[in-house]
Amino acid sequence: SNDATMENQTKPKPPSAATPTAPTTPTTANGETLLGTPHSELSSICLSLLAAFVLARLLAVVSALATALAAPLTGFYLMSTCPTVESFDAKRELKRVLRGDNLPEDHPDKPKGFIGKA
Repeated sequence: SNDATMENQTKPKPPSAATPTAPTTPTTANGETLLGTPHSELSSICLSLLAAFVLARLLAVVSALATALAAPLTGFYLMSTCPTVESFDAKRELKRVLRGDNLPEDHPDKPKGFIGKA
């Protein structure tokens, strides 16, 4: 009777329908799978290339959208802030440039003669 219970304990139970078995993959003599591991170097390179391609496409779309929106807005801003032609006084602007108003006092190109004082 003791031998019969030992025999029942060591005998493998057949798989039931409730517990599915994992599919087996063919292996080589040293235990490596023939199909490769799911995280092999080639698959990680392919995944990296795919991610780079997706990011490049996303950047291109965002850039195109930004350009399409920024160009008209920039043009509108420039047109609305541009001074009128009537407000431009050529003589006054020429004197301002020749006086060197935009240059610092110690700049060597700043005029120091008659034109600079006029």
